[in-house]
Amino acid sequence: MNFVLGLGVWMSVLVAGFATVNVQILKSISEEKCEHYYSSGNKENDKPDGSRFPYMAAVGWSNENGTISYRCGGILIDPKYVIGLAHCILRKQPSHILLGSQELPLSATLDNGIPIKNISVHPGYEKGGVYHDILIYELENEVRNRPACLWNRDSIPDSEIFSLLYSVEDEKNAKLLRIQNQLYPNDQCLDFYGKYARLSMGIMESQLCAAELNHTSCQLPSVRGPLIMQEQQPGSLIPYVIGTASFGMPCGRDSMPTVYTKISAYTNWIESNIWA
Repeated sequence: MNFVLGLGVWMSVLVAGFATVNVQILKSISEEKCEHYYSSGNKENDKPDGSRFPYMAAVGWSNENGTISYRCGGILIDPKYVIGLAHCILRKQPSHILLGSQELPLSATLDNGIPIKNISVHPGYEKGGVYHDILIYELENEVRNRPACLWNRDSIPDSEIFSLLYSVEDEKNAKLLRIQNQLYPNDQCLDFYGKYARLSMGIMESQLCAAELNHTSCQLPSVRGPLIMQEQQPGSLIPYVIGTASFGMPCGRDSMPTVYTKISAYTNWIESNIWA
């Protein structure tokens, strides 16, 4: 007996101990997109210069002197869309995004980045708050960088995770760092931030915490990016974004967790705004 439920993966299920039924498990839009980005032989979204983290985004603001200052991080999840943080646009809206760069110029010319066409802030975000701290940048043009995939499950496997950030090296440049992290249970994370006035509802299920495993040599200020988990698939090592850095202690503070916006809590909102 076959039931066709839509596009997805077929599996056999024993029903009531009597019959085997073939059921097709539906895939989300983000899962289908991920398969396309990382399917065997797909070179459509390979960045020409072969950047190690082509999905890492730096968000920049244009200055009166014709330069751009990059001050916030984000992550590319589609050739035309970047996930970022709502608190970054409190005072002034950014103008450009730089993708996949190992070195971040602290002051760049306007032709250095990709213009931002539109910004969609999550409707639950309140100005100055720490909850629902997420937004979507639409780029002016599609890019060839290979995006990261969205992790859309509530549970996170016991896998290696790492964060990306730009650490200032000198007066002109910041260097992209990959820092190994470990997840913190939300209740333990709250022990660090229990007196933080803006956490009126504690650490919510739509947030997660992670801390650096080893003390790093990063300098201040820094531009924090996403929290990434990689999963080995046939022919590909797939990067999944599980969080975007919302607030926390400066990088290099050993064992102090950073609070991230949990991507799996917002995949429906992201999908409906990008791919619907």
